[in-house]
Amino acid sequence: MEQEELPKILYKYRSFQENIKGTRYQKESFENSTLYFASQKELNDPFDLKIRKKLELMPREDIILKHLYYRGRVERNKNFDSLWKIADLEYKQNIVKDKDHYINMSLLDLEEWGKAIDRRIFCLSERNNDILMWSHYSNSNQGFCLGYDSNKLKSFFEQKFNENSELLKVHYFDEYPEIKPYIGKSNDYIIKRLASKSNIWSYEKEWRLIIYNPKKPVIQISNEIVEEIILGSCVSENTEKKILTIQRKEYPHAKVFKVEPDDSEFKLNVIPYEV
Repeated sequence: MEQEELPKILYKYRSFQENIKGTRYQKESFENSTLYFASQKELNDPFDLKIRKKLELMPREDIILKHLYYRGRVERNKNFDSLWKIADLEYKQNIVKDKDHYINMSLLDLEEWGKAIDRRIFCLSERNNDILMWSHYSNSNQGFCLGYDSNKLKSFFEQKFNENSELLKVHYFDEYPEIKPYIGKSNDYIIKRLASKSNIWSYEKEWRLIIYNPKKPVIQISNEIVEEIILGSCVSENTEKKILTIQRKEYPHAKVFKVEPDDSEFKLNVIPYEV
């Protein structure tokens, strides 16, 4: 499963409410050029980052190799053939005792892996004109949307976190993707584990920026990464003035747009803002 080409700009829908719990930080994030990375429990999809419980048993050879690897780290004086015989014998004994032994053990491995690593996620979208997202994530069209230069964003986090960050395109499925035991580093595994959702979310066309074990969930970024600022179709005059004041001060380079409902179709048009 390959990642598609990175879009030029990725978007984040925002609210500008100042006195409502859970939305104030969105305004502050805009003012201070910061990104808040959510934990798993804060995501609105209960299936996000979850492990499918019905795991298929991996081929016998793969299981033996896994045990050989761990035993070899302890018994360094033994050669490959000796370690293989020991691991093969353990496999046969465990299968006789409990045919589901390795399925259960692989599930525990994956769960422990999930607990051991703190993954924080910042969700973005390829779209800046989605009716549902403007309604759900931007205070019913009364907020705004930020467009980030995706290459600058990716480079910034690669430099700041080295290999401890990833920018992944979310893939959507009709059925719950299966994650096979012991396969932990393939691109297919990473996408299914960290960037897969039900097809009911496909309208979001989501990308997610993931950081691992951050010291704090709020990350300061360069103002230059913000490429566009889009005002919602129902933004109040007062909020519009505040957003534009921040734009002139912090993001003078950014292009400003406004969303307008189309006159003849159920769609939103993003047009250049006129003073």
